Order: sequence, then C-alpha cells, then structure tokens
Amino acid sequence: MANKPLVILLFISIFLPLCFSTPLLHVSPFAFLNKLQGCTKGDNVKGISNLKNFFHHYGYLNHQINATSHLIDINVDDTFDDRLESAIKTYQQYFHLNSTGSLNVETISQLAKPRCGNPDIIDETADRMLLEHNSDSRHDYHHLPHIVSHFTFFSGMRRWPSTKYHLTYAFLPGTRVDVKAPVARAFATWARYTHF
Repeated sequence: MANKPLVILLFISIFLPLCFSTPLLHVSPFAFLNKLQGCTKGDNVKGISNLKNFFHHYGYLNHQINATSHLIDINVDDTFDDRLESAIKTYQQYFHLNSTGSLNVETISQLAKPRCGNPDIIDETADRMLLEHNSDSRHDYHHLPHIVSHFTFFSGMRRWPSTKYHLTYAFLPGTRVDVKAPVARAFATWARYTHF
C-alpha cells in the first residue's frame, strides 16, 4: 500500500511538467524570406546574406573573388546589390515569373517551395535557357557572370559510338526479387523512347 502513493507521486512528477510546457515550434528554414518581401536594390536587410547563399548554392550567384588575395570571398553581406538583383532576375526567368529583380510575392512563394538540393544552373545552361525562352528583348542575358561551374563536359561534340547502341544491365547477387520487375519495366519504357 505504501508503494501506491509513491507511484502516484512519480506519475505526477513526470507528467505535470508536460502539461504546462510550451509546444515545440517548427520553424521553417525559409522563414527569413518573409522579412525580405518587397526588398529592392539598395536595401540592407538582415537575411539577405541567407538569400545570397541560397542563390549561390543553386547556381544563380557566384561569390566574388577578392581582388587582393584572389580567393573567393564567402563573407556575404545583407546588402541588396546589382549581383543579387541579376540573380533574382535569372531565378524569376528560370521559373517563368515576371522578371522584376525584386522580391515580390510570387518570387518569395517560389523560393519557399520544397525542392531538391541540386543546382538549377551549371555552366552555360542558364545562358542558353534564357536566350531561348526570353521573349522580353529589353534584358540582355547573353553574359551571366554569376553562373556557377561545378564540372565540365568533354571538349567537342562527342557522341556514343554507333556500333554500341545495345546496352545491357544486370543485378548484383542479393538484389531483392521485387525490385527486378519494376526496373526492367523502366528500362523497357526508356528503350521505347531512345535509340539504345
């Protein structure tokens, strides 16, 4: 009988703090974007450095090279400068938004959407894409100095040898049986639309 009050006291001491604790708030990693809505060139707002890092990661903005040390300057500031405006215009063009260079509602909404971690722009991809899809001739996107280059392709227009269009694949020993049929169907679908 003496154990019953001890159990009740233990129960209360464990669960009482839980009743009065504040719930954990889930903060979006893009919450800083809300403070940036409406920002334009010349503004200095806390959080713009996060946006610059975002644009750098996805290939829209290169960090500048320091003129003295010739090293990449990764100390980005919170100033809305020409380079950021250009990166925003490129981003807006890439996602078929009105290319204003400012952080309007549509752009903030697109920036906050979940996405994969791979860059959108690598090498001349943006240059080609913007020249092909840009119907507004007022903007000259022919030279985009902030495009990120993570790799290069082989020089020239290399092609797969015409004698090697029959590709095969195999499964490693121990591959689950239920995986083989979907993979085979995927390759069969792929083969219908390619010359391999």
